[in-house]
Amino acid sequence: MDLMRKISLICFAVFCPFVLLAQNTDFNQIKEMASVIKSENLKKHLSILASDSLEGRDTGKPGQKKAAEYIFNHFKSIGLESLPQNGNSNPYLQPFTLYKVMAEEMTLSVGKKQFKYADHFFCLSIPDFPEPKNATVFWAGNASEWLKDEASLKSKTYKGNWILTMVDQDYEKSLKGSERSNKLTELATKHEALGLIIASEDKDFERNQKNFRYYAENPSLSLSMPKETTPVMYTSIKTASVLSGISSGKLKNAKSNKKVLKPKAGKASRFLSIRKVEQLVSENVIGYVKGSTFPDEYIVITAHYDHVGVNKNKEVFNGADDDGSGTVAVMEIARAFKTAVDAGKHPKRSVIFMTVSGEEKGLLGSKYYVSKPLVPLDQTITNLNIDMIGRQDEKYANNPNYVYLIGSDKLSKDLHRVSETVNKNTENLTLDYTYNSEDDPNQFYYRSDHYNFAKNNIPVIFYFNGTHPDYHRVTDDVDKINFPKIEKIARLVFSTAWEIATREQKITPDQ
Repeated sequence: MDLMRKISLICFAVFCPFVLLAQNTDFNQIKEMASVIKSENLKKHLSILASDSLEGRDTGKPGQKKAAEYIFNHFKSIGLESLPQNGNSNPYLQPFTLYKVMAEEMTLSVGKKQFKYADHFFCLSIPDFPEPKNATVFWAGNASEWLKDEASLKSKTYKGNWILTMVDQDYEKSLKGSERSNKLTELATKHEALGLIIASEDKDFERNQKNFRYYAENPSLSLSMPKETTPVMYTSIKTASVLSGISSGKLKNAKSNKKVLKPKAGKASRFLSIRKVEQLVSENVIGYVKGSTFPDEYIVITAHYDHVGVNKNKEVFNGADDDGSGTVAVMEIARAFKTAVDAGKHPKRSVIFMTVSGEEKGLLGSKYYVSKPLVPLDQTITNLNIDMIGRQDEKYANNPNYVYLIGSDKLSKDLHRVSETVNKNTENLTLDYTYNSEDDPNQFYYRSDHYNFAKNNIPVIFYFNGTHPDYHRVTDDVDKINFPKIEKIARLVFSTAWEIATREQKITPDQ
């Protein structure tokens, strides 16, 4: 009997969270409150936010300002409070300044050979060299060999010159992603080089040219004035051959380690870079419902309302799915919460509804918020983030009743359990954790606004429908949106947030 009693106690301890949740939660009541979220309201909002008149809601542009005005007017009209800590003249807006660095003029030449920016080379950071810089292009060997032998090379060889290298197979295996260029840039800076040139296969460079041209025409934004750094230039083997005086064939062999090419001085180059800096102001839109019992504990529900604007052909990127779908979901979830409060049903914890800007430029709005939070981050217990929930990907082409969940178990197993139980008892969607894997090559966990909360040890869930052929295309329009799908996922997010906001024990990160 003692053994059986111990087993019973252990089982109760393990499954207690599920038992308490099932016993204490009236899921029928939650479903009734969530039923306020309607497809027709979602469509009404999205038809405005994703219309041509808002010009793609580009960060800091007039269309983004119009979208912000539409959202905060909705928050006001349904009776959401603004956060009292927000000292802005419009208390529903949290403005932030952004810096845009553009290449006003940029050229590279060797002798009579001229290279064109974005066609032949691309710079990750825009240096300011108003007077042409004359320098030698020094082939330092492929990346793995250069790192191995750099200590024996005299820094005066590099000082004031370009360092040309290639990321070879051995180097690719040793480091991942941005770490590869970061390590090389550190060495180039250490040797006081003019800059670093990283060559890649011609086909790889050509494949990236569309992105290079886009970023040349639409420069990146940052929350602070960019510091002067060692320029990193990307080019093709074809161009690198001219710069170094080494044949394309030999450089290709170096790429695959078939033959190590010893360091050597290449051609004399002439580089001109004149940059211009502009300041823009963008805004996060924020409203909230105050908790009745634990008002100083906060759940934050987010979506980004910016998109990528208009291209040079005057085509509008309406971003109906990315992330108009998440934005209108937050708007309707906010209305469902306020409707419940007006009917006398109060969440115990406060719930913040925030649509952020600058996501497309590097998660900037959410990054700014966590650096200047309007409520303490250590009292922010959960972030539920919605980014693209209005379409179906190839895997679920014939089944709209799914959603990809990312991050739910990374910081809090308790949050994951609540999420699973609420879904089972409400919308009963297929919860797919494919993109939650650490090995997911897309790395979506790091690519939407929840990540800035997760970096501050705040448990998160990211709701996502996967990509589709219209992702970041001018064809991402309202007429392709599945509104009943948004409705079901928005109801699930509402139900999950309501349970988190009303349970006795708050969600906490794993110890």
